[in-house]
Amino acid sequence: MTPRERILAAIEFKGPDRAPIHHYIFPGALWRHGKRLMELIEKYPDDFGNSAIKANIQPPPKEGYGRDEIVEWKDGWGTVWRRLKAYTSGEVLQPAIPD
Repeated sequence: MTPRERILAAIEFKGPDRAPIHHYIFPGALWRHGKRLMELIEKYPDDFGNSAIKANIQPPPKEGYGRDEIVEWKDGWGTVWRRLKAYTSGEVLQPAIPD
């Protein structure tokens, strides 16, 4: 199947040959896994036409940046987050509205 056929088959529940793939690569993941991650992306190309992955590659931070350093912060809603300093996504430690 072409990527377009695969996506349409998935949307219409008509049994695509596999689930459509959309890649989103966090800079920290690329810094850690480099060539192996790029090989995986080339082996399983993006079905949604995300050809800008290579164009958006950012150089790794300079030494001493603290790539493995954990940072925590509270957002505007009162949610407390934690993430690795070199990443752009994190996890919720304390939700703004507790259970």
